[in-house]
Amino acid sequence: MNTKVALGVTAAISGAVLAGCSQGADSQIKADSPGEASSTAPIIVFAAASLNAAGDELEKKYEETHNVDVQINYAGSSTLVRQLADGAPADVLITADAAAMEKAHSEVDSLEKDTEVIATNQLVLVTAPGNPKNIQSIQDLQREDVVTGICASDVPCGRLATTALDKAGATVSTRSEEISVSKVATKLSNGEVDAGFVYTTDARNIKDARVIELADVPPNEYPLALTSQGELNSAATDFAQWLNSAEAQSVLEKYGFDKAQ
Repeated sequence: MNTKVALGVTAAISGAVLAGCSQGADSQIKADSPGEASSTAPIIVFAAASLNAAGDELEKKYEETHNVDVQINYAGSSTLVRQLADGAPADVLITADAAAMEKAHSEVDSLEKDTEVIATNQLVLVTAPGNPKNIQSIQDLQREDVVTGICASDVPCGRLATTALDKAGATVSTRSEEISVSKVATKLSNGEVDAGFVYTTDARNIKDARVIELADVPPNEYPLALTSQGELNSAATDFAQWLNSAEAQSVLEKYGFDKAQ
């Protein structure tokens, strides 16, 4: 079953995903033998919001060939870490940068230490459709008539945006601060902000917008880690390994992600 759980805050987590946690019961997942009708609990994946579109296709492809249900909870990386720290059950965590994963390791006791990067992305500055404020560079964000969409500072896209601004010696005059890059992308698409910091994977879906590359801003990596629950679940460990397969990597590339270095 192709199940998508898209969340922005802990309180919005699906009851199906959090049932074990809210009832105080331990979550157990048993793996079926290949070819058997699936009786396993879902593979629960907590993934950075910027993986949403690619993640949906990855979920579908894996379910079609592996006879197991995958449920993906999309949110900003800091929100995902907070959800796990609060006890939300999950098998796999994928954040949008290494700093978020480091924070997860410091706050989530159930998270395994080993990580593997599955993809990279690049932050860019994007204008609203049609570029009505005629924004030509990051310096234009200092104008009083320009509203800029930017992620919160504890979110990977926010950290990268701060790096870009610092390197350019620029500031943002008026900002619309969001909890995830998908929120910034939505506001850009709707013309609610004049410009915004998003990833190249988001920029490709904003029609008639100008994309401004940001000098000296490094690509961000997407590290994956299993939880102790996922480590005991053969289906989850297989899914984690599959994400670096040629089949999965071709899907990520299709949506604009680059291969892990």
